[in-house]
Amino acid sequence: YMFSTGCYATTTITVNPVPTISGSTAGTVICVGSTVTLTGTPPGGVWTSGNVTIATVGSSSGIVTALAPGTVIITYTLSTGCSASTVIIVVPSPGPITGITTVCVGGTTTLSCTPPGGTWSSGNPSVATIGSSSGIVNGISVGTAVITYTLPTGCSVTTTVNVISTVGPITGTLSICVG
Repeated sequence: YMFSTGCYATTTITVNPVPTISGSTAGTVICVGSTVTLTGTPPGGVWTSGNVTIATVGSSSGIVTALAPGTVIITYTLSTGCSASTVIIVVPSPGPITGITTVCVGGTTTLSCTPPGGTWSSGNPSVATIGSSSGIVNGISVGTAVITYTLPTGCSVTTTVNVISTVGPITGTLSICVG
């Protein structure tokens, strides 16, 4: 700073780097109950959540845990005070799959899950198939198949269906005497 008389004063300004966040980009969508790991560069900063009722973050680990639907800002701050932030969108996970999970070869059973609008799939269609929108399981062969219900957001839930052999015909004497 200089006066018109020529007198002046100086100071030194330190320019610190702005940290970066990787492992997620702004608007990353995660499901309630799941986690995502963020990495801050340079290392050594502290992580904070803008709303711990929606998602928490490990202060040194960067592991974000989704707790409830909503939008949250996750911030990474260096000891210099410089910080970077990213937005995480937390969406609902589907409820548990309900219905009978044992079916005979050649038989069917119906599974359901909320909210509606998801897609069903079988991890082993040679054992059991499922209607992608109906939830009707068809037993194909003896074994197990993991059945998945996936919402349009990508959130999913699974259950295991057991396909058992059908009972053979009843044989033997088909009439008896009283007593």
